[in-house]
Amino acid sequence: MTEGLKVSVGSPKQFKIDNANLFFLNEFLGDNVVTYGVEVNSGVPEMPLSKDSTIQGAINRSKKSLQNNSHFGVGLEGGVFQDDSKKMYLFEAAAITINTGDPYTEFGTSTPFELPPEIVEALSCGGGLGTAIQKYFGDKGMQILIEDIHINGANYYLSNGEVTRASMIQEALNIAMEKLDKGLEAKARETKLI
Repeated sequence: MTEGLKVSVGSPKQFKIDNANLFFLNEFLGDNVVTYGVEVNSGVPEMPLSKDSTIQGAINRSKKSLQNNSHFGVGLEGGVFQDDSKKMYLFEAAAITINTGDPYTEFGTSTPFELPPEIVEALSCGGGLGTAIQKYFGDKGMQILIEDIHINGANYYLSNGEVTRASMIQEALNIAMEKLDKGLEAKARETKLI
């Protein structure tokens, strides 16, 4: 059996490790993929409240998780942002760093998911997303645990199961890998021209 492709994920959370593993198994069909979590500090708040900080958190996790024996480092970060019309959106950011001796990183983001005004108001008052979701559904007579929100995503409950956190993560990872491939091709062409 070959040693396989090693992927380190900037989080010990099994849900994030499983999503990265699924992505790399699909991306590198037939390869033995070993995926493991690494405890790192994202350098951003637990619930980033802007596109930039969410993306930066994913990039930081990806770079910090990259171990000397890893082929790839992965960072996953969920966050929210508000647009000019004061609508708030939930999204996932993913970053992939390839260990080439000179590590190279790209990121991708999922399609944003619009949050209801009641949740936006609760977040604006300083509460966390999990607490805002619990209150939103609690007012409707439905109990949702914060642990479930971290795994399924708030969007899962708000979309009646149509949009999952896992699907958003896979979308963000796909975009990051496409950008990584294009960036590496451009670097290779540039190197040949020098």
